Amino acid sequence: MSSADKIQRVLFDEADVRGVVAGLQTSYAAVMERNTYPLKVQKLLGEMLAAVALLSSTLKFDGRLILQAQGKGLYAC
Repeated sequence: MSSADKIQRVLFDEADVRGVVAGLQTSYAAVMERNTYPLKVQKLLGEMLAAVALLSSTLKFDGRLILQAQGKGLYAC
């Protein structure tokens, strides 16, 4: 089974620049089919999935990474 989820490192030889591109189509779709979320929540969950994928691919430690968010209620967006 092929997964659309992947992380690709990007290096530019002529510049002092590097980066990471994350594709999370399968994981994002799995999260979205568990519940009907408002559009703002869907976007936030997608951004958090990307943040965790990028951080976990960059950090070098043997352990778990947990990302938590806190808001001020329904109308604080």
